[in-house]
Amino acid sequence: MSKILVVDDVVQMQELVIQIAETQGIKGHGVSNSRKALQFLQDVDDISLIFLDINLEGESGFSLCKRIRAEPELADTKICFISGHREKQYVLKALSEGGNDYLIKPIDPLSVIEKLNRFVKNNSSSQFVWCDASLVAIPQGFPFKLELHVHKISEGGLKLTSPIEFEKSAVFDLELPYFSRKKGEGCLFTCEITHCKKQKQSYNVDVNFVGISENFAQMIREETVKQVPLED
Repeated sequence: MSKILVVDDVVQMQELVIQIAETQGIKGHGVSNSRKALQFLQDVDDISLIFLDINLEGESGFSLCKRIRAEPELADTKICFISGHREKQYVLKALSEGGNDYLIKPIDPLSVIEKLNRFVKNNSSSQFVWCDASLVAIPQGFPFKLELHVHKISEGGLKLTSPIEFEKSAVFDLELPYFSRKKGEGCLFTCEITHCKKQKQSYNVDVNFVGISENFAQMIREETVKQVPLED
């Protein structure tokens, strides 16, 4: 049976994530601080995923993540931060310290299941829907306007075509005008490139959303369950 570790100083949070994991046939364990986490990881093999809080008593989750990455036998363990911090700087720091993903508290069971499927079961529970050819994504911070053709979208991320190559693990903000108009405000998603492969004159790119709020996840979920192409 696959196993996860939840590192959070709030016992109720440990129990919630563990209960969700066990509904998916995954064994969960919980500890409250970095010392106990490191001891557990040394004693127990085959932990597939760590849900890691940032604000731990004593050593922070950021520091613990760096220590885990420095241990050769633990370096490849997937780490998903869980935090009440919604600010972009926390998401970027979590990724720069070695995190693979970021969940914002209060967490939603469906979002936890999506992470379990992606990192533990090595598949995605996110329901993708085909998008109309006119649906675009616009990366922010580029010196020129770049529109990316979105093929599929789910609460976990995007599959798109780009005229330029992206470096794997690159992180940037992405605007989805379709959802901006639908919500009536700008919808910027922090994204990480997970795959980029050249195809003739363009590149096929897979993008994961990182630190997506539950409101945005629910908004995307409501669209994708319709099982009809989205039109920009």
